[in-house]
Amino acid sequence: MDVSNNVILIVGAMAQVFFAGRSITQWWVSEKAGEIMSPTWFWGFSLIGSIFFFVYGVLRLDLAIVLGQFLNFYIYCRNLYFKGAWDAFPKVIRLFILFIPFFILGYLFMYYPDAFKTVFVNKDIGLGLLILGMLGYLLFTFRFIYQWFISEKLQQSKLPVGFFVISIIGSLMILVYGAFRKDIILLIGYTGGMTLYIRNLMINYSKPIRKS
Repeated sequence: MDVSNNVILIVGAMAQVFFAGRSITQWWVSEKAGEIMSPTWFWGFSLIGSIFFFVYGVLRLDLAIVLGQFLNFYIYCRNLYFKGAWDAFPKVIRLFILFIPFFILGYLFMYYPDAFKTVFVNKDIGLGLLILGMLGYLLFTFRFIYQWFISEKLQQSKLPVGFFVISIIGSLMILVYGAFRKDIILLIGYTGGMTLYIRNLMINYSKPIRKS
């Protein structure tokens, strides 16, 4: 795919800006409330960041990123529904949003068919490293599946403690993967994210101290 490294970095940086925005917003609201919160903006930023990161993964020919974003995208939409923000969009807009991942895949398949062959057979990534990256992203995907399961059970958007525990483990795996791939976007994004995941656990476990 004839795309300059600068363009790829810009797309990746935009994804991390929105992901950082969601984490900072969630952390700030949680600090003020004294407990783990799930603000609407967290899911809105997640949705926008996912679009950028999805494109970044394909441009980088990185199967681990591509697979990790596809399912998460729809979990973000579901949480926006629980927050009452999803229905605020006209039906046509909602349908358009739901098809965005397919639009991206369709466009790339039509105009850059060889890109998908390279995504699945990337000689620049060894099998062991690819497995490590995929396991890390699978954990990151699973944390949202876990979060979605809890939210469906409660019928409200909720960020459980387990979400942040899984996030920390997944971050460590992806940081190792990113270091071997020399991917500055992954290294910056997941280092900052892990710091806020740890802080959320601290907020949660300090609750009994404040109440006593």
